[in-house]
Amino acid sequence: MKNQENLKIAAVVMQSAVGKTPINLARMQDFARQAAAEKVQVLCFPELALSGYTLRKENLSIAEPIPGPSSDAVLQMARKNQVFILTGFIERDAKGKRYISHVAASPQGLLGVYRKIHLGPAEEEIFHSGEEPAVFCYGGWTCGIELCFDGHFPELSTMLALKGSQVIFIPHASPRESPTEKRERWLRYLAARAYDNSVFVVACNQVGPSEMGLDFPAAALILSPRGEILAANRGDGEEMVIAELDAVVLVGGFVRQAEVMGTGEAHSSDSRSRAAYLEASVPGIESRMNERNCLLSSLDSFLATRLSGSSSV
Repeated sequence: MKNQENLKIAAVVMQSAVGKTPINLARMQDFARQAAAEKVQVLCFPELALSGYTLRKENLSIAEPIPGPSSDAVLQMARKNQVFILTGFIERDAKGKRYISHVAASPQGLLGVYRKIHLGPAEEEIFHSGEEPAVFCYGGWTCGIELCFDGHFPELSTMLALKGSQVIFIPHASPRESPTEKRERWLRYLAARAYDNSVFVVACNQVGPSEMGLDFPAAALILSPRGEILAANRGDGEEMVIAELDAVVLVGGFVRQAEVMGTGEAHSSDSRSRAAYLEASVPGIESRMNERNCLLSSLDSFLATRLSGSSSV
């Protein structure tokens, strides 16, 4: 980072109405103004915050191209408030395919878009999955984005870290559970994503009832590379959670130290930085991904055979 400056980030818990883009945009603008007043540098909104979360095919007409009206509005918001903004809406590409997408808009311009790779079972029926992990560089630091269900796949976080991500943002539109239950469940695996890859992890959720009868619990977490909570939401409604990320840790990750068994003392000679751990993980990540792809291929063949057999009975 430039001049080893700390990075002030914010994660928003927000209610989004499906198809009510102007209303959602106005609410986002309120948070952006608040963030600017707090001198926040990066502002992350939940999954599909701008369009609202829907699984109904009849609502897919709200999908927009990128660049388009929504991405242009987010870019204007970033410029007006001098804040790097991450937010999502339903994207429509030139071939008419729909994606669950998240844009990265800096005051200097639109940096790009991430299309959700791992879709939930119900999402697979109406959306196309993305194909590439995405990282974005701004102000001398690098971040990656995952969306909701993506966070359950540890290989993706490691791939983002290998691409240089120092912070991984994981916006959600995750229904059910109470706010406390949601945060506790996130901590069981998001803390591992942070610790395993020596990165900061930022997660936030939509909140409130949706037009599909889903109810989203308020939840937001900002985790250190040790998997420790730096900030979390306190209530059950809309909220902006803020934390300042230490520049030294942001650049190098925390230094892991091997403990002497049974004493808790550390060997300074065995200290390892983020770079050392990620370099050591490369062969393992490639092997695990190859194994998983082979298993998925075998499962597809097995299911196809079973379905073919049952249809002939």
